[in-house]
Amino acid sequence: MEIIATVDSLAQAEQLLEAGVDRLYVGQSPFGLRLPRSFSLEEISEMTSMAHQAGKK
Repeated sequence: MEIIATVDSLAQAEQLLEAGVDRLYVGQSPFGLRLPRSFSLEEISEMTSMAHQAGKK
């Protein structure tokens, strides 16, 4: 089983990874349903790096 969580901020992404989430769900409008906000490419890149460093997706 894999736990997937929608992210609202960079700080929340870090908290979710620390809490054991397996995969972060982020995106940009207009790509992504149910997103609480649209992230810049730089923010998405930073969250991707955080997830990969934690061994997550």
